[in-house]
Amino acid sequence: MALGLYKTAADKASDKFVPFYNIGSANYRLHQFSEALQAYQRAAKLNEEFAASYYNIGNCHFQLSHLQEAIAAWHEAIQRNPQFNEAHYNLGIAYWMTGQKDNAVNSWRNALQAKPDIRLAQDILRTVEMGGTPTLQIIDLLSTN
Repeated sequence: MALGLYKTAADKASDKFVPFYNIGSANYRLHQFSEALQAYQRAAKLNEEFAASYYNIGNCHFQLSHLQEAIAAWHEAIQRNPQFNEAHYNLGIAYWMTGQKDNAVNSWRNALQAKPDIRLAQDILRTVEMGGTPTLQIIDLLSTN
């Protein structure tokens, strides 16, 4: 009910991206990824420079098994914020899952350049360099809040 009231208020303030971003986050936490995707897309249209909207669009697509769309969205996030290490890392996961292993390794290296202490990227690169198969887990900033 509260989410429904918030959506109604956001529709009345359609020139503001924050309410739609927050609706996306609420739906994502509820595992309503299609609804979250729609809200993040609306937020992105209202503020095209906010990289986090594109990052979360990528996460929604990933959760919906739309890997090519996730890749495109994470690229959009990185274009807006080249130091967005979580987007680089998640991009690597999607690349690996689509068989683009060289691109995956480059993305994980880019994640480490943006933030050298990102443990998941360190672990994956170490595993890949030793010829192993990495454990693939996206970074989901909403589950860490």
